[in-house]
Amino acid sequence: MTPVALVEKLHGFEALRRSLRLAGLDLNVLNPVCSPSRTAAMTRCYAARFSIHQHFASPASNAQRNMPDWLDPRATTLPRLLKQTGYRTGHFGKWH
Repeated sequence: MTPVALVEKLHGFEALRRSLRLAGLDLNVLNPVCSPSRTAAMTRCYAARFSIHQHFASPASNAQRNMPDWLDPRATTLPRLLKQTGYRTGHFGKWH
């Protein structure tokens, strides 16, 4: 089963998909570095929109590169939208 077919079976996903204007779940990330690619995967936006263009590091290093220390907590994320429709969400692994 393809990822798109699997997600389309999930309860309520069609309304979420319409509201996000998603054309399937083809996720293409245009950055080989962890922080920008995870930002894009979670927000469905280019990471540059959040000034995340390299990996997160120390606050001093981030400031030197004109980057924040974390993703803006006000950013709309796919997990947050899924949670609002009744799904339980979690993040497993590391964000480095």
